[in-house]
Amino acid sequence: RTYGQGRAVQWGSYAWMSHAVKGPLHGLDDLVWRSLVWAARKPFVMQGLPPFVTMRVDDESGPFWWIQVANEFDIKPWAGLFFHNVDDAEAADLSALVHAGQATTSIHAFNGGFFYFNHSGADWPDNVLAAHFAEGTQWHQDHDIPISRFVLGHYYELGTNVFGGLRAWDVEFIGAQMDPGRGYGAPWIMNGPYRRYETGSSSSGRPMFYADFMTIPNHPEFDGQFFNCVTEIRDDAGYEWYPSNDVAGSIGRGTRQTKRALDSMALATLFTHGQHIYGITPTNWRAILQGITTNVAPYDPIYVTMDYACQYVRATATSDIAQEEMDAVLDSSVGGPDETFAEDSPFEFGNSEV
Repeated sequence: RTYGQGRAVQWGSYAWMSHAVKGPLHGLDDLVWRSLVWAARKPFVMQGLPPFVTMRVDDESGPFWWIQVANEFDIKPWAGLFFHNVDDAEAADLSALVHAGQATTSIHAFNGGFFYFNHSGADWPDNVLAAHFAEGTQWHQDHDIPISRFVLGHYYELGTNVFGGLRAWDVEFIGAQMDPGRGYGAPWIMNGPYRRYETGSSSSGRPMFYADFMTIPNHPEFDGQFFNCVTEIRDDAGYEWYPSNDVAGSIGRGTRQTKRALDSMALATLFTHGQHIYGITPTNWRAILQGITTNVAPYDPIYVTMDYACQYVRATATSDIAQEEMDAVLDSSVGGPDETFAEDSPFEFGNSEV
């Protein structure tokens, strides 16, 4: 309501914030920050996340025509490779895309076999893991494919002993659902911003946004050096985006998941697996991406690589607003403290300068 010369917002309860009730990223987050923006006297400075959009594709074996089509819409995917399945011609294509800044990539697994963790439930022995990293390093070098600074293991699984090898690759960002040394289905990793206190399963169907530094079991020398950065809107379609030759359905799921993340100021990520893309015709893939990008255009999305997006997300955790300055001439020219944001422009903050 309006109150005196300003505005007031009252929340009757915070109960919905609990995972046991509704929880974060379930569609109410934007009401919190929008209510603050609406009620605050302008100009108003807010440390939020710009409307970044990226794409993540796990279990990727090539070919990579789908990246080239995504680039037509400014989308710059991250490809998690089954690198044993990528032939020389496909690797050359991927190399050109990465060098052109149109994609990023890193090893996800061998050919479905686990690279970073023994899926039976234990770290690989150090000598076995060293051989994995030596082979992976040589493969990237032989094919002139730069390694992404973001790594996400098959089934999200990472051994506690992988971080020296990842540091040698200059990796800074991880996509993790559980602590290193644990298999998928173990308790979810206790990382912020939304999973610091309440517990649950890493295979939970709840949506999540992780943006926090990791603690590495048995290796305190790596604590705080790797940043967990991953968004998945799991409740919408039962885990991921699931694109298919059902163009309308694929557009609907991709649009809803992207909008949910953008409204929540989480890193919007179109997330799927290579096997779902393989069966889609190029014509339908193009139509799907055209439909999604058209639907989210009112957000003025900024399409970036996963590497760039994770750097910015990390900066929201490591930076702060030390001071602000107001240009009085600018402020007096835009309508005063009652100026509000346009209803049809999700990231328009009236006369605020953000």
